[in-house]
Formats: sequence, C-alpha cells, structure tokens
Amino acid sequence: MTIQHNTLIEKLVANAKKAQETINNYSQEQVDELILAVAWEIIQPENNQELSEMAVKDTGLGNIEDKKRKNRRKTLGLLRDLKGVKTVGIIDQNVQKGIIEIARPVGVIGAVVPSTNPVATPLNKVINALKCRNAIILAPSPKGAKVCTRVVELIQIALTRTGAPKNIVQSLPEPISKEDTNELSRLVDLIVATGSQNNIQRALQSGTPTLGVGVGNVPSIIDESANLNDASHKIMTSKTFDNATSCSSENSIIVLKSVYEELINSLEEEGGSLLDIQEKKILQQGMWSDNGIINRDIIAKKSNEIATLVGLKGKHLSSKFLMVEEQNVGLDYPFSMEKLSPVLAVYKAKDFSHAVEIATLILKNQGKGHSCGIHSQNEDNIERLGMELPVCRVIVNQAHCFATGGNFDNALPFSLSMGCGTWGNNVTDENLNYKHYLNITKIVKTIEPDEPSEKDIFSDYWEKYSLKSSTVTKLVDQYASDTPEKNYLIDADLNLQVSYSQLQKDILALGAYFKANNIHSNDKVGFMLDNGYASTLLFVGAMYHGVVIVPLNVLAGSKQIKYTIDHSECKIIFASRFYTDKFKDILSASDASVVEYSQIDSLKIADEDSLDEAMTLTHPDTPAVLIYTSGTTGVPKGALLSHKNVIAGGRNTVIAHEISSSDISFCVLPLYHINAEMVSIASALVSNSCVVTVGKFSVKNFWQIIEKYECSWFSVVPTIINYLLNDNFNVKALELKNLRFGRSASAPLSPEVHKKFEKTFGVKIIETMGLTETAAQILSNPPTNGKHGSAGKPYGNEVRVIADNGSYLSHGNTGELVIKGDNVLLEYFKNEEATSGAFNEDGYFLTGDLGVEDEDGFFFITGRKKELIIKGGENISPREIDDTLYKHNAVLEACTFGIKDDNYGEEISACVFLKDDLVANEKELLDLCKADLGEYKTPRQIIFVDEPLPKGPSGKIQRLKIASQYSRA
Repeated sequence: MTIQHNTLIEKLVANAKKAQETINNYSQEQVDELILAVAWEIIQPENNQELSEMAVKDTGLGNIEDKKRKNRRKTLGLLRDLKGVKTVGIIDQNVQKGIIEIARPVGVIGAVVPSTNPVATPLNKVINALKCRNAIILAPSPKGAKVCTRVVELIQIALTRTGAPKNIVQSLPEPISKEDTNELSRLVDLIVATGSQNNIQRALQSGTPTLGVGVGNVPSIIDESANLNDASHKIMTSKTFDNATSCSSENSIIVLKSVYEELINSLEEEGGSLLDIQEKKILQQGMWSDNGIINRDIIAKKSNEIATLVGLKGKHLSSKFLMVEEQNVGLDYPFSMEKLSPVLAVYKAKDFSHAVEIATLILKNQGKGHSCGIHSQNEDNIERLGMELPVCRVIVNQAHCFATGGNFDNALPFSLSMGCGTWGNNVTDENLNYKHYLNITKIVKTIEPDEPSEKDIFSDYWEKYSLKSSTVTKLVDQYASDTPEKNYLIDADLNLQVSYSQLQKDILALGAYFKANNIHSNDKVGFMLDNGYASTLLFVGAMYHGVVIVPLNVLAGSKQIKYTIDHSECKIIFASRFYTDKFKDILSASDASVVEYSQIDSLKIADEDSLDEAMTLTHPDTPAVLIYTSGTTGVPKGALLSHKNVIAGGRNTVIAHEISSSDISFCVLPLYHINAEMVSIASALVSNSCVVTVGKFSVKNFWQIIEKYECSWFSVVPTIINYLLNDNFNVKALELKNLRFGRSASAPLSPEVHKKFEKTFGVKIIETMGLTETAAQILSNPPTNGKHGSAGKPYGNEVRVIADNGSYLSHGNTGELVIKGDNVLLEYFKNEEATSGAFNEDGYFLTGDLGVEDEDGFFFITGRKKELIIKGGENISPREIDDTLYKHNAVLEACTFGIKDDNYGEEISACVFLKDDLVANEKELLDLCKADLGEYKTPRQIIFVDEPLPKGPSGKIQRLKIASQYSRA
C-alpha cells in the first residue's frame, strides 16, 4: 500500500467525520426524511431493476427477480421497524430509577459487505447508520464493488436532494483491496462486518469495536406433528430463493422416521429431486475438491445448472433443488456443511431426541449460534430446541431464509446480519439493528436508597443448604444422608476415596474414641500431622463432636509449639510417628496425652462404645477451632473460631469462586494453616463437593495430580506460584480440561508474576486475601474481570478502610482495612485485652493491613501498619518495591524492609533470592527500581541471599523477621 493510497483512505474518513458533524445536529424529523429519501432512491422500480441486474452480472450469484424482491421487502420491513423510533435527543426517562437516556451517534461506521447481497445489505446498513446520525463508508467485496459504487451514487443523489452532505455515505474506491479495507477498519469508530469469516476476523483484529456475524449452516427438524405439505412448500421456497445465497436458507433437514417417506414425496412434488448413492458421489466430486474446497462455479447457481455442470442426467435437469441422504456429520461429509446452493442434505431420525442430537452435531461442526428451524405443532418439542440447541433463533413453521432476517409475520428486526452470540464468537445474539449503531448517554440522578441486607438476598439459599445458622455437625449429617456415595475427599498419597457416608461413619468412630478417653465438649485436641484423610478426619471430626481442634504448626519452632500446647490446654495430641520422634522432648514435657495416629484404624475403639450421633449438640456459636497466629514479636495469639465462623469461611470461598457440588479442589497447603482449613476443607463441606489432598506440596507431581483426579481448582500461595514458574512444566502434555482456575492467598501476589503464570500455563489465577481471625477469605477477585495487583472485592463480609483517627475513608484513600461478618473470630483465647483491642466501636475487626479501595470496589493492599517504611516523613509501601523487583526475570523471591538511618530516619533495603541458573547484579536491580519508582523509593542496597527467604507456615515471607535480622547485621 503506497503512501498516496493511504492518504486517500484517510481523506475518505476525514470527509465522513466532517459530514457527520453536520447531521449530528439534525432533528428527528430531518433524520427520518433522510432515510426515506435514501431508501426510495434504491428501491424505486427502475433503479432496483438496474441494481439487481448489475448484482447478478458482476457477482454471478443469485437471480434478478429474487434480488429485486429481496431489496424491496427488506427495505420496506426495515422502514416499518424504524417508523416512529426515537434516535435523537432523549429517548427514554425512568423517573423511578432516576435514569434519562439520550441517543448519541457512534461517529463514522465502516461497513464490510458481501458479494451475496451487494444491494440489500449495504442499503440496510446505510439506513440504520443514518437513522442514528452516523456517517458510513462501505467496504464491498471485489465482485460487488461496481454495484456498490452505483448504490452509493444513487444514495448521494438523494442526499443532495434533501440538502444533506453527500459524504455521510461513501464507498471505498475501486479496485477494492484487503489493505484498503484493513486501513478503513483501523480509522473508523465502529465496524459492522457481514460476509466471510476471513473478513470478520480481519475486522476483529483491527482494534476497532466490531459487530460481526457468524457462519450459517441451518438445520431444520420436521416432526410427526408437522403439516408436511406446508413444511415442504416453505422449505422449497426458502431453499430456492435467490439460488440459496442467504446464510439463512436450510442446508439440512432432519426428518423423523415416522413421516420420512411422506415428506420426501411432498418435497419431490415441490420440485425436489432425490439423488441415489452413485449420483450423490458424482455431485460431491463436482461440488468439492479433494481437499474440501467448494467449487465456486456452483455457488448460488440454479439446480439444473448444477446438475448439468457435474454431469447428472434425467429428472435432475428439471429440478428446483437437489436432495441427498446423509447420515454423518463433519469435514469428511461436506453435505453436512453450508453449501450456498439449492442442495439440501436429508437426515432420518429415529425419534425427536435423535433429531436434536443430529442438529446439535451439525451446529457444533458448523453454524453454531446462528439459527435452526422446526416444523411442528408440538410446543414441548419447539421449546426443547430453545433450551438445548446452541442457536440464537429457533424459526417455527416458517420459510427459514425469509423469517430469520425478520418478516412481516414475525417480530424479529428486519436485517441481513444475524448475530450469533458467543457461540459464533459475536458480541451480540440479535439481528443487527439500529440499536447497535447508537451510543446512549445516561443521566443518573439519586433515588431513594434500596440497599438489601444479606438476609434479604440469601435467606432462601441459606435455608436450602443450611448455610446461615448451620454447624459442621449438621452439614456432615445432611450430606451423608443426601449424597452418601459422593466423594468428600481423595487422599492422593494413598489413592483413597472417602464418601460422605464413610466420613460420617469414621467421625462417629472417632467420637467413640473421644468418649472412651474422657474427651468432652469444648475440650482441646491438638494434632501434628501432614495432609491426608487422617488429619482431615480429625479436623472435621473433632468439630462435629463439639471438641475444639488445635492445629499445631510444625514449622513454628519448638518455643512456639510448646507455648501453643500449654496455652491451649490440649488434653490429647494426635501425631504421626515422624513428629512424635521429631518433637519428643516437647511432647514428653507437656501435660497432654500423645497418641500415635495414622488412620482411624490406628485408634483402639471398642465396638460396644460406638456412637450413632454426635457426642454433644453443637450450635453456631459452639467453639470449633483454636488456631494460633505466628506473630513476629511477642507470644502468638490463639484465634478461637466457632462453627458459624467455619461455615462462613467456607461459604465465602464458595460464593466468591462460584463453587458447585461438581467441583474437585486440590489442597496442597498444610492443614495447620487457616487457608487449607477453610478454603479447601470447609468449602468442600459447605458446597457438597470434593477435595483432593496430598501430604506435602511437590513441584514434581503438582500438575499430574490435577490431571489424575480431574481437579477443577486449586489453592496456593505466591511462593508456590514462583516455584511452579521456575519449574516451567509443559502442561500442554496433560489433560487439564476440568481445571477452571487457581487461587492465590496468604501473601500479596506480584502483578508481574501473576501475569507470567497465566501466560505460561494458561491457567487463570484469582488473587484473594484472608486472615486467621476471619476464617480465611475476606476479599477475592471475581471469577471474571478481576484486577492484577488487587486482593479483590468483599464476599460474605463487609470490608472498609479507616484512618488513624478511626474515621471511615472513601475510595482512593489509604488506611487500615476493617472487617465485619459471620467469619470474624469469637475471641482471642484467654486474652481479653487483645480481644477488646481488636475491634472498633462499631464492631469492625482491625486487620492491621493497609489498603485502598478503588472506584470499582476493588481493594489494593499496600502493606502492614508495622511494616511501613517511613523515609524522611514519607510513608513507603515495601510491597510496591517488591513488585518492581519481581519484574526481573531472575528474581524468585524479594523482600523490601526499612533500616535505621541518621538522615532519613529509615532507609530502604531489600533482600533477593535468585532463580536457579539465572543471574542479576545489584546495579541491574537498582536501575530497574529507579526507572519504575524514582530515585527516592529505590533501595539503598540489594542483599543477595543463598537460601530461600524465611516464611511463615502459609508461605508468607516474614518481612519483620528479615528486617530484624539485617538491622542487627
């Protein structure tokens, strides 16, 4: 494309913009006169005759009389639809909702038009565009270029007659090229594309908003209740009109066996000609090449012309349309595809369900989203197609090619462009009409507040699934009764599948053991176990019986483990052989009994002491879990969670991630951490779904386990995400068809790492945020349209931001996050001072996390109050610097912290752990920070370490511990 040619396209668009500015000020009366003038200039008999003759001569498609009829009927129908429609000024007012809608033009529209309808389609688009005060530039196919040029000449005569600027309607100059059309697509405000999928794909790739259409391949079902003579006549008229140039003409009919012979006879009386097997082979060889390319010489030709061309003889030479019997669907069976000719594939169905099955196969192979037909008096059959077939239109007892684009006896908008919804990769499922050529400005006024409570919205849902005032006990009993054989848990290490009924049975056996060993309601029972059925059974089973479970963090260090055991008043500790040996001194020094435990069978339970119900009646406020937070200073605090908290923690995960009973999650995080307990174990119980556990996370088998057990989601932490990225396993070699998303929590996820993971593995990551005190999740990005770098939106609880003085802040202001909801802890165990200091006067829990809410309701975490770096009086978030460091490909882990400085009070420092076999030097990283953050926020030093950075049990890098270590160095 030369510079001069490029300038010509730009000139067309510039002229269109200038002309559009003029009609932008037109009144509704002027606009309505404009479209009448344009329409009449084209469909008046003399001009319609000329244009139809040109169309057939230039394109070689269709026939003149049908072109004339189409041009006239489609235009009259469109004008009928547009008569009295307001497209200027205020078009709607809703006082109750406080909304005023004002119609606004789109601007300049680029219209890609096909050779099959080189008059009707351009005219339809021009009228819709002008009705909405847009300018339009037509981009015809090369074959239809001359007739399109003539259409525009006539339209401009009409425009000049009314005093309108003629350049509101233009056409690309001949000769037409792909380069010109692509250039036009990039310069206009909206593209409306009809025709081949190649044209539409190029338009979609232009970057300009595009309205496209899908492929046609219409199947039509004829059942035993149909009026067969009426159906045959309508199929014939539709299939033969304009030699089947329409994407809406029937390509296949599916006839129920009981009426098959009668319908074929009726179709033959209408002029159809059924080919035998040998004739079918001859026709196929003449219509398609060996590699499946259709012979363009047969497209939109008459039936007898096709018969002559391929070498058929006898009755076929005088037929109106040809019929071939077909049984199969796919690329190897071209008669099942769109044929753009009066050739009809005929399928025989055993019954209506079989007919629906055939139609589904045809559409999934080609034509998904477009439309289907049915001839029937059976309303159940008609509605079934609308419920089951992937189509946007079901045409009932009508000649399909006339009806789909709107007709005088149906209410579809008159159009020559049919949207096919997401099935056809389109943004609309409607017949394209004037509404698609408009922008609408909404004036929004305040109304009487209408804010529902959670109860108003969720009460029926809570009641159905026993979620609001439920307990772990009730849920286990409910699902053991309702879904006894359904899997609750799969232990991947043992390849053990545990049903809900087996879970209940083993929990009752565990209760018998508790009873025999003098364990009662509200007693504390601890465990030191890796993930698996044994630990999950103990975790859920203790709560079921009203016993408080105390997960012991085996990574917390001997001092904290001893404190937890003593402070929690554990009566029994269940531990594996590995941990009884490792912590022998601590366990022997405690007052708790130690039970070596691997599975339920390892507990000695007398049959006569077995239970058939829970040891005690639990209620929502019954204590359930006592879990200790791993503070970096002082002693850890024990967060006491109730059954209500546990159910809410699981429920919030279920709601946020739209988890259903058919989901299978993968739990790799340790069960002594709140994430695994609530996000994986409790959410599976709440949703009646299944969870897969593994003893410990391993990069080597992570993806393979997901494949083996068909997991649909997993929950990890950023550290695991980094290790998976560093391993860079080829997931394309596995079948991960059920995997919907991964979930990241417990620490902020760098946006760069987030994007890289999704790009590398093709797996969506949903970033979330949770706390021990809030039974895990408080924020989550929605399943779609999340924001990288954000912890998400609240689900199931209230999250607000407060200033240091306790006042609530509006969006855009940074402060401390505070939480209120059923998921917030009962108390800090045996620590009234900490409990009272954890809530503000309105009952919100103070998280200590700093964040900001944006105008869309997404929260961004900027750090911890204690972790802020205050340099020269300016608050600096260490996470902002971490995120920049993660942009370097060699950085596996990064942690920014403050160190004392005589001049600034605090100066910035950062620790970095590099990936295997990759290198980076301090200057590279400092230059990266300077470019991204500026000199002031750039660390004074980068410390390279040889081992992974220290982390808490959840995988969160311990910033304060690192800061303390290096401030002493």
